Amino acid sequence: MTLKEQLQRKGHYVWVDTEQLAAGSSRMVVSLNLTRHVFLGSDWESDISDGLQRAKDAKEHGRVLLLMTQHAVRRNGGYCLNEVARAVQLGLSIFPVLVMDCEPPQSIANLPFFDIRDCIPHFDEKQQDAAPPANYGLSDPRASDSWGHRLQEALMSPRFYDKMNRLVAMLELCDSMLVNHVPLLGGKSNLGRNQDGTICRGEEAPTIDKLNKESRYFLSYGDNCAKLASRLYADLVAQGFDVHPLSQKPLAKNLSKEDEYARLDALHWTHATNAGKLVLFITPGSVGRPHGVCLNEISLAMTIGLSFVPLMVRQCEIPLSICRIQWLDMSDVCSFNTTPWDLHDARYATRKDQLVAALNGHVGLDQEGQQARLFSLLSPFSFQSQISAVTQGYVGREWVLDEFDNWTKSPPADARRVFLITGVIGSGKSALAARIIQNRPEIVAFHLASHEGEQTQNGRRCVLNLVYQLTTQLPAYANVLNTQKEPLEEVVFVKNLADLVQDLLIVPLEQIAHPPSTMVILIDGIECFTTADDNLLSILTSSLSRWPDWMRFVFTTREDPKVLSMLQAYMVPPIALDLQSTNSKRDVRLYLETALPQYEDEQDIPSNVIDLLLERTQGLFLYARHLVNAFASGQLTFNNLDNVPTTMGGFLQQNFATQFPAIDRYEKEVRPVLEVVCAANEPLTLDALSSIMHFDVYQTQKVQSDFGSLFHLGEGGIILPFHLSLLDWLKDARSAGEYFVDVSNGHEAIGMWCYQEYLRSVRAGIDFSKLEFELESSGVKTTAQRMQVYIVRHATDHLEKSNSMKSESFDASTFFFTDDTFLLAQRLLQVRQIGLQSFYHGEIARNVAEDKLRARQVVGAFLIRYSGTQCSYCVSFIAENTIQGPIYQHNLIYHLPSGSYSIVPPHEVREGTAIFSDLVSFVESFLRQRILKEPIRHTGRLNRGISQHIG
Repeated sequence: MTLKEQLQRKGHYVWVDTEQLAAGSSRMVVSLNLTRHVFLGSDWESDISDGLQRAKDAKEHGRVLLLMTQHAVRRNGGYCLNEVARAVQLGLSIFPVLVMDCEPPQSIANLPFFDIRDCIPHFDEKQQDAAPPANYGLSDPRASDSWGHRLQEALMSPRFYDKMNRLVAMLELCDSMLVNHVPLLGGKSNLGRNQDGTICRGEEAPTIDKLNKESRYFLSYGDNCAKLASRLYADLVAQGFDVHPLSQKPLAKNLSKEDEYARLDALHWTHATNAGKLVLFITPGSVGRPHGVCLNEISLAMTIGLSFVPLMVRQCEIPLSICRIQWLDMSDVCSFNTTPWDLHDARYATRKDQLVAALNGHVGLDQEGQQARLFSLLSPFSFQSQISAVTQGYVGREWVLDEFDNWTKSPPADARRVFLITGVIGSGKSALAARIIQNRPEIVAFHLASHEGEQTQNGRRCVLNLVYQLTTQLPAYANVLNTQKEPLEEVVFVKNLADLVQDLLIVPLEQIAHPPSTMVILIDGIECFTTADDNLLSILTSSLSRWPDWMRFVFTTREDPKVLSMLQAYMVPPIALDLQSTNSKRDVRLYLETALPQYEDEQDIPSNVIDLLLERTQGLFLYARHLVNAFASGQLTFNNLDNVPTTMGGFLQQNFATQFPAIDRYEKEVRPVLEVVCAANEPLTLDALSSIMHFDVYQTQKVQSDFGSLFHLGEGGIILPFHLSLLDWLKDARSAGEYFVDVSNGHEAIGMWCYQEYLRSVRAGIDFSKLEFELESSGVKTTAQRMQVYIVRHATDHLEKSNSMKSESFDASTFFFTDDTFLLAQRLLQVRQIGLQSFYHGEIARNVAEDKLRARQVVGAFLIRYSGTQCSYCVSFIAENTIQGPIYQHNLIYHLPSGSYSIVPPHEVREGTAIFSDLVSFVESFLRQRILKEPIRHTGRLNRGISQHIG
């Protein structure tokens, strides 16, 4: 009986190179390319790819059985090498079988193999140019073939039958050749492995415990991570990890041949124990496509068969080839103001301990992508650029940090839950918050709300951002979230803000063990969450007594009486950054002494100069920083201190007067640009600003020059003021005087541009209802993509705020309120931003849902409800209006065991069945098909249900 027949008789589906793989519960790919004459069809490559993919689709049931001969796996021209490489890249379980003397491919050289050479007749080495017959091991040999005749006898021998039974048992019961019971099933004498090019027989397959002890590591990173890598290398080696010495050298763009070979040798060394891991430092420079310096090394590591430990050093898109692998978040470890990047010691210590725990197997960097799932669902913000900007050159405020340290060490009590920092604009609240985030390991999650960043003021996104950060800091918390009864795919999109706080923060934190020290959540700009429809500050304060006693909060705020009133029962006396206090003046003095450029002849700056500048700043850190910049740029000099303005407003007046001495030119060329910048609901990119203003490349360059130090380009090319107070000053006619900016003009300019750009895009074939409305952190968009989403989000708001009586503005507003595609795009964006909670009606019966729909009687009117009888969510909608009345349809939304969703139960899912990653994706799909149109919003309290896994 042939090997193929043996496997088929056992009930398995077998695909042998050009044969199509049938559907079934268990699938195997048998690779038998032994000669250069066999399997040469026109679609041979696609057949192989299809077969391997089908084995991949079978998940834990898929196998690749590799029969190794010289012609199959020889280094130059081996017919199976491509298949082996593809199987490795797909992560398939490969079972090598040694048929003839040969050296296994390097990518699987350390896998144990099953040896059947003693069952196969020797093939004359002198006939190497004539490969073995095409029927080798597959079917009856030709009668005239003497070697084939001997082979046929061998295939009927008891020895061969015994080996085939053992091999089939291994395929059926072992997920890979590395599991502990392979030697028991296969027989130790039948197993061997390759050592330095020499075949060794009878060796036991390595156990998992042995692999853990033999694990090796190699660090892959670019120049910017040199300091982090050097520190990590030393710490790992000190703790007994086997790390290749070349890990101390960063990857360069143009490696010499010698360096390429050295790194390839290092990768092979890492894989030599078959338990090696490539520790990959993820940054835009290391993995950004197409020029990331680590991309080739990733491909080589995958080909060799190395596992990965990705470290997210700076937020960016993870290579698709490893996107399902969980990463360790280390984005708060480095300061990006220097090259190479400096380290924040407190943050590094925390992250290093997490990495060591993961490498030791105490916590998981799982291979199923749970962190990627959380990242996609929760869409966290990246605040690293803001933190780096405000902490550059930071000094002072040690007295606040001392108070913070005393507070965290104090006994738990509801009256000491909150540490509040107050101050006026420019007093340094955000810089202090960033300093605490960088240097105090008690901070386990934070959020920076910005008055110029609309999305950061969204309470829902703030909560989800905190949830994500907690999962990166507290593995036990992440485990609770990932295993709770109600799946995140439903909780995130269905629950309201108060429920999100309760179900995603309070309840999971209560379920984990008490940490050894106090943990702190920090929110900068808490006053941003007091005016929204869902008042996050009110929700937090009303729930403070329900939080675990080891969790506390740091809030910063402007001097807002409403905030102080809401928090007074839960906080220690607030820390006021009083500009006239002794502490504040001492801090500003220290900053001036440290940051000001050297005085004449490199002498220390005289104390009377510091005294004068301190008096002019009036204790305002923001003004002190800009005085330092003015001296550094030569705008101010120590020889003429009388020119130093006495207030921040005076400084801005002086700055504008210097920058724009001709007021006529300012009014004609600069003010219109500032009107747009001040009116924008989100920071604009320079390209977007140029498009709105209809600038050519020369005018764009001139704008950059005109703005000087007043504005700068932030991450992603967005235009940012040196401080939010600049925009406030420009919009205040009393303060700005002749430099005053009327934002209503800016709103009109942006609104009309949105209208014209929308029409132009539609003519170009762009369907706005098909845009991807994922939240900003979920992916990288081009300027054009960003502005298309901006149009959907803000066009009508700008036109409304313009207060324009022009017919063009009226026509544009009317168009947006009546264009079906635009309205659909707005609905899709809203669903993605706030979820389904506004039209989720809880657990209600079918007839109740129909009563609610009957009140609207519009085809496409819909609501989401929970069906207790079916244990499933359901979308109820009006499918058609007839003379007899509306026809209602109720589609259950089934939660599949895989975590996805479908409109058919799990046992009816077939190839081609529509599958949705979450509830929002389901609703989006039906909205785009115009099946669902107008949501029925819920009012009052909900009778909530919980979706169960079905099947």
